[in-house]
Amino acid sequence: MDFFSIISAATSLLPKFKEEIVKATKLAAGEIEYFMGKGLANYLDKQLDKFYNTKTFIFRDSTVKFYETFFPVRLTMNGIKREVISTAEILDSVFVKSKYITIIGTAGSGKTMLMKHVFLNAYHKTFKIPIVIELRHLNEYNGDIIDYIYNIILEEKITPNEKILEKVIATGSFLFLLDGYDEIYSSNKSKRTKEIESFVDKYSNN
Repeated sequence: MDFFSIISAATSLLPKFKEEIVKATKLAAGEIEYFMGKGLANYLDKQLDKFYNTKTFIFRDSTVKFYETFFPVRLTMNGIKREVISTAEILDSVFVKSKYITIIGTAGSGKTMLMKHVFLNAYHKTFKIPIVIELRHLNEYNGDIIDYIYNIILEEKITPNEKILEKVIATGSFLFLLDGYDEIYSSNKSKRTKEIESFVDKYSNN
């Protein structure tokens, strides 16, 4: 898999979701336009460039195209019947089975690379609007996950009304990728775990 061009989220991904978000939230089109065209589009474009032009353990001082180094790993899904699946087309093989997936693996087994693949896959297939939350950053952060999305990921470039963010997230248009649960400090783990559970319950349409 490869992508020959990186197209801005404002023209490629977000228009698919704009109309349904406006309809679901009953917010003014101008408010949604500012939110998506300024804050969200800028975030997605930066993440897309960061993940597509990635650094690896071997190429630490330069970037390489992600799909020149990514090798689809295989996952074993536990359930009534154990199932081994390829992650090459993870959106079709995993997320159709459940909205809530926990990927468990040892250090260096490829979890973060897989997360980048899911982000890129979701972006280019316009599956959902992918948002990455690197949980290690919450170790030194005083707010909760919603605050983190609002103040850190969107860099305060959106309208100051946080209710708009909450209404938009509640539409279920997003794919949240929480990376590095094992990197949360043990002193914070109970608090952050409760926040994650509350976040998932509140915005369960995603």
